[in-house]
Amino acid sequence: MTDWGSLAQALIPSKPFFYGVLGSVSGEVLVALKLASSSQEQDWPPKYSRKSFYALHFAIALIAGAIVEAYALQNLMAAFHIGVTTPILIEQLARQPPTMPS
Repeated sequence: MTDWGSLAQALIPSKPFFYGVLGSVSGEVLVALKLASSSQEQDWPPKYSRKSFYALHFAIALIAGAIVEAYALQNLMAAFHIGVTTPILIEQLARQPPTMPS
């Protein structure tokens, strides 16, 4: 017989997961806020009108939350920081994959 309580608990993301996701999204929110509060009238960058931008950013935010879960972080500030740095970590890994010591 299935223990539905345990299953539900396993499927509900943790609080640190959400902090990782928030950290990941926070950088883009700050960029958008800076654009919105600029004293100069300017057009928004075209990336903000593309669905692919939001889909990819959503994926990166989920990856940030997954990294926080993989490290089993309980410190919410550390989880937020991991989220903020996740795009940088992914970019660095794409440029130069880590090498294993021999």
